[in-house]
Amino acid sequence: MLQLKLFRVYKGESTMEKLVEKFPNIIQFSVDIIGIPYDYGKNGYRKVLETVKDMPVKQYIMTPEKFFKVLNYSIESGYFINSLNFLESVPEENQEIISHYRQRVNAEKKLFEKQTIVSKFFAELEWIITDESIDIKDLSIRVKSETSPIQVEVSLYNNGVLLIDDEIVKEQVINMMKSIE
Repeated sequence: MLQLKLFRVYKGESTMEKLVEKFPNIIQFSVDIIGIPYDYGKNGYRKVLETVKDMPVKQYIMTPEKFFKVLNYSIESGYFINSLNFLESVPEENQEIISHYRQRVNAEKKLFEKQTIVSKFFAELEWIITDESIDIKDLSIRVKSETSPIQVEVSLYNNGVLLIDDEIVKEQVINMMKSIE
């Protein structure tokens, strides 16, 4: 499993050099978005945050707009949407409607019908989420590996944590994250 904390990097190359020095296994998603791997052994989440505290980086927070872009990219790529979870502030009945549309998007095979369902799905999501509040807690998808027939779970959290169950889909996840920017 690969666990990453996402950051936005400021002051370009000089900052990146310092980060690579401290974390040689950084994953770069774009010119200024990186993921720093962490675990619960030698390079814990808290240690990562403490190490970058005085550097020109900012934690990358997943806003609803970013989640929408990842969802759209995932649907267009044929990924299976495992779950879309909300904070407790979103009423249960709204969560059930979203779950219903998520299931229909996953099940539909015909392109035109799928596009219609996706439009309704996004309209419901936009109605629930207002003013860039972070009402979405996490998104979990299954990405089909290019090298084997298995699907790998990828989870993205609103606090900028990215979990990838198997590194064989790392390139697909990098492309997915590039779709945000």
